[in-house]
Amino acid sequence: MTLSDIASLSSVVSAAAVLLSLVYLSLQLRQGSRHQMATIHHDRLAHTETYLATLFGNAELMDLQVRGQAADGSLDDLQANRFVFMQYGNLLFYQEYFLLHADGLLDKARYQHAIGNLRVLASEPGTRTAWKILRPLFAPAFASYLDRLMEEITPVENPHFFATSFRQAAAAELALARA
Repeated sequence: MTLSDIASLSSVVSAAAVLLSLVYLSLQLRQGSRHQMATIHHDRLAHTETYLATLFGNAELMDLQVRGQAADGSLDDLQANRFVFMQYGNLLFYQEYFLLHADGLLDKARYQHAIGNLRVLASEPGTRTAWKILRPLFAPAFASYLDRLMEEITPVENPHFFATSFRQAAAAELALARA
């Protein structure tokens, strides 16, 4: 084997090693990206669970949420301010989803689910009212998006939030069980 043959062989081995390194690096990047997305999803779920546990675990806050969403005019100053700040925290959560999706860090299915929930909130008079106050505090792209969403959605009068729907559905289920 000549020196030229050895040089050619080492070039082939070197090229193969570079190719294998690139394949390995690609796999590592993909795995790192998936891990980052899983961490983001876990953090978002933890935030949601904490928010809901706080809200639903406290009768005063739950009452405030229901009355605020109904745009109850009898809320005193403290209650009205608390409700607006509750909506601020809630809307920040949706802004984060919006921005994560724009950055490619949130898949379409999770984003569509979050936006479906936002559409429900955007139909509530309390959220709509709070948005008018809070709008300047949000990122311009999200503010424009939510403005368009609010224009598309008709407000609903829902003074009992889920209570009426629950009672009706529960009565239907009981009727089925007794039949």
